[in-house]
Amino acid sequence: MIPKSIQKLQGRILLVDDNEGVCFTLGMLLKKEGYQVESAACLGDAAKLIGAFHFDVAFVDIMLANENGLDLLRDIKLASPSTQVIMFTGCPQIESAAEAVRLGAFDYITKPIRYETLIAVTRHALSSKTLNDERERYRANLDAIFRTVTDSIVMVDQHGRLAQFNSMAERTCGYHKDLIESDASEIQLGCGGECRVALMEALKDNATRELTRIECRSGTGKVRIVSVTATPVVESDGTASGAVAVIRDETQLVDLERSILRLGRFHGIVGASAPMQRVYSLIESLADVPTTVLINGESGTGKELVAAALHCSGSRGHKPFVKVNCSALSEHLLESELFGHVRGAFTGAISDKIGRFQKAHGGTLFLDEIGDVSPAI
Repeated sequence: MIPKSIQKLQGRILLVDDNEGVCFTLGMLLKKEGYQVESAACLGDAAKLIGAFHFDVAFVDIMLANENGLDLLRDIKLASPSTQVIMFTGCPQIESAAEAVRLGAFDYITKPIRYETLIAVTRHALSSKTLNDERERYRANLDAIFRTVTDSIVMVDQHGRLAQFNSMAERTCGYHKDLIESDASEIQLGCGGECRVALMEALKDNATRELTRIECRSGTGKVRIVSVTATPVVESDGTASGAVAVIRDETQLVDLERSILRLGRFHGIVGASAPMQRVYSLIESLADVPTTVLINGESGTGKELVAAALHCSGSRGHKPFVKVNCSALSEHLLESELFGHVRGAFTGAISDKIGRFQKAHGGTLFLDEIGDVSPAI
């Protein structure tokens, strides 16, 4: 028994037969059921109607006068793939039936066509078209979602074969259309494949799998930090018909967190307040400036830490960082300490000595408490 929802299906139907009587009879029967019907006696007339209307179902006679209905079948499926084409003939042949099915015909029936057969086939074709249209709308909606989502999305079917992926997964992971229907567990993209392992586990156990901030190395060698959520696609009976993985690239977020953490503890200086952030920015700005820097501050405020941060932040970081406490040395000793001396320059100068300026060459010389040095020095 045909469901009432299918019995009420309406649609536009094309009849193509060089026998005017057949077209008239079938047309009247279909119009009686509430369908809109257009008729054509040759391929040319049928082509004009196809260009003017969208047909849900088409009945096409294989043997037309000096023409082949299979050629029209090709044209209809090319112009309107959703149209359900039913081929009919008074001289059924296995070869023509097989060719019609190969070209996309919905059904193949023989003349004379009984009323019950005509209506049943029409309703079946319209029902099939409705289901196909719904699937196509679902696929189109899914494609739209896939295109707008900035995360990578990968889907596998119930057998673990790659079913679909979005453009982001294509760009960042290296998926391509030739991999569709390949066993996901055997796909090689030059990475560790943790996301595909999670997909297969979610499919097998019918349970969600989550991977948080794992290293993902693409085929190009670029390392990304990603989080993966693999979820089974569960049917109404509780079985998994597939699984989908959402791969979120968190590299920038991790870099930002590391940057904030670094600014909170900048080269040994602890502090995350706004004034300290300004200090850190100033240090970074001065790090590679080839000039002297005067660091002011009360005792114990961290002037030496700032000097060390200046040294480490710039291109001189791998060169010597030499410190001199100016207040701890007398003028005579400080001069010798800074500039060095040769043997015999003064009492007690038993050998040559390299000065701190020379030791710090190419690096940084930190003159601590320079305010205590006399003008003469």
